[in-house]
Amino acid sequence: MDALHHVYNDLRPELREFLQNRTRANFFRLTWRTVVCILTTENGFEVLGEAHVSDPEKYDYETGEEIALRDAIRKLDEHLAFLQREGGSKDEPV
Repeated sequence: MDALHHVYNDLRPELREFLQNRTRANFFRLTWRTVVCILTTENGFEVLGEAHVSDPEKYDYETGEEIALRDAIRKLDEHLAFLQREGGSKDEPV
């Protein structure tokens, strides 16, 4: 994931810290057009991020990883925001 470290630069500090210290990302190429990222928190909660390209000739795995990771982070952040509104803490794993 070191190659994707720049993805975290635009994030809120508390989200960045949570992602870097309490999650892991696994990437899979499903088809000639699709990459997915499974972002797993330390308690086993999983979020699936997806990246698709319409033209397989333009497919780039590294770009797909980045897009899928950003999608997974966005989805995880939605869960964390919900917990915060419910009185939970963003510092606690989902």
